[in-house]
Amino acid sequence: MQKSVKKNLSWQLQLNRDTALFNNKCSWCEESAGDFRDEVSKIEYRVSGLCQTCQDKTFKEDMPNDDR
Repeated sequence: MQKSVKKNLSWQLQLNRDTALFNNKCSWCEESAGDFRDEVSKIEYRVSGLCQTCQDKTFKEDMPNDDR
């Protein structure tokens, strides 16, 4: 990807995140940011703009396959 395209894309994503935070919305699903499960999730919202539901979907850990 060209440097100017990366810079523009980064700027657009930052703008969308900032707008979402300002409006207390999720930057991904655009729903209300709502409540967060813990302090780590609140911090993640300030970083990514993702609500708790979108954080759960994004950072979901796969369950180990227990096929003994």
